[in-house]
Amino acid sequence: MEVFLLWHVHVFNDGEADEKLIGVYSTREEAEAAIDRVKHQPGFVNVPEGFGISLYTLDEAHWIIYSKSLRMAALWAMLQFVASELNLCLVNLPN
Repeated sequence: MEVFLLWHVHVFNDGEADEKLIGVYSTREEAEAAIDRVKHQPGFVNVPEGFGISLYTLDEAHWIIYSKSLRMAALWAMLQFVASELNLCLVNLPN
């Protein structure tokens, strides 16, 4: 099964970056529709070129060069998508 991760990255003048995983979608068209829904909101409107869609195949290893918290957010989003497809309920446990 393939999924599409929608990201937004804003790189500031000092080199720091604000990276957001917006969502995990079943089709590229759904990810593109999500861009249309959020592109005028604060945090996105000033950097319209910051959107990116990544195709991932489930059950395969993917090398992600991001912070641990961003990798965990991506993993949690993928788990939520798969759980919804299988009609399962995930519980968000406290840290």
